[in-house]
Amino acid sequence: MADDFVGTHWTGFEEPDLLRMKLSGVVTEADARELNRIHFDYVQGKERIFYLIDLSELETIEPGGRKEAGNGLQQLPLGGIAIYQAPLKARVLAKLIFTAMNMFRMGGIAKVPFEFHPTEREARAWLAERRKLPIESPAAQPAFS
Repeated sequence: MADDFVGTHWTGFEEPDLLRMKLSGVVTEADARELNRIHFDYVQGKERIFYLIDLSELETIEPGGRKEAGNGLQQLPLGGIAIYQAPLKARVLAKLIFTAMNMFRMGGIAKVPFEFHPTEREARAWLAERRKLPIESPAAQPAFS
């Protein structure tokens, strides 16, 4: 398992296909850019990945950080995003980013499902179900439905 820190934030990768991240405090544009760089390194050559995100300690994501995060997410071969332990403010910020990501997916890439869960265990169970689904061809689904 790979793991890295960017400021107060932690990210890691669990083989074969799981990006993990815990955001703590404020996420700046520079933080989001560095997290994206690390994530691109983690997933190089992967056909599909899943995201498991702990937002229990997130305070806010600065506007530049939201834009950078959304741009990075658009480029990843995501099969699903599970967010857990997110207080209301964190849920609103995450929903804003993930909804925008889905609206602006490029190249006919299918929309990425995301769900909020109270616990990591429930989030992992949801991702396990998503993992059983066939990988969708990018050309098979329009960016908007």
